[in-house]
Amino acid sequence: MEETLNVTEKEETFATESKVKIYIATDYSEFVLSEFNREPGHYKKVMESIKENDYTQFQPILVNRKMEIVDGQNRFLACKELGLPIHFIVSQDINIYAAADINQASKNWNAMDYARHYSTRGRKSYTRLLDLIHKYDQRISVVQSFGKLSEGIKSHSESIKKGKFEFKEDIDIDAFFEHMLVFDEYYPFSKREKFVKAMLNLYLHEDYEPAKMESKVKYNSGIVKEQPRVDMMTEELLKLYNYKSRKPILLGRKYNR
Repeated sequence: MEETLNVTEKEETFATESKVKIYIATDYSEFVLSEFNREPGHYKKVMESIKENDYTQFQPILVNRKMEIVDGQNRFLACKELGLPIHFIVSQDINIYAAADINQASKNWNAMDYARHYSTRGRKSYTRLLDLIHKYDQRISVVQSFGKLSEGIKSHSESIKKGKFEFKEDIDIDAFFEHMLVFDEYYPFSKREKFVKAMLNLYLHEDYEPAKMESKVKYNSGIVKEQPRVDMMTEELLKLYNYKSRKPILLGRKYNR
């Protein structure tokens, strides 16, 4: 039988009841959005998150005595659109200008935070993702490019956040990154995202020969200059690969970005 923790029985040892009260309201007109707070620009995303898992009762918004929302505007708008009750805390002393101070210390989870979280929960694809990042000294934004997108997922970043990240099965990722190590000796920018993604564009071509590229970079590395975009970097590397080649390869204009 599952045991429940009764905090009140242990108040004397480690906890006392807070004087801060959480209120619940459904009259949205009582709340005030302030021009001094940041623009609530991503409440649609918050709304999608709440649809999947509604934890709003554990994340009350903060208002002052004028009912101005000091912290939690996106949660408020999301709940309003979904027709959910607003859980909130009232501070009699705080003013709307405190919004900037409160958010100075806040930091949303990034992709690596999600990857570590799901890896700890035993998701093998996330453990492999972290292993590849550390083994080959790559950015997560690069390694996640080898993932497949499940239905309804629009980006690799979203896939990672939702715990649905899985690797494609039609490419030997270790072989690709082992090949990438060749460029470290010649280009100080070889670990940068645009360079790796540009190389992936070439690597995935059916006629690409790693040994041929390794020979070209050994004797003609000076041909390649760093470029500001993936498509331009791809063209630069293609120029190296095809240099004095009897069998040049051609790429379409739709590159990985």
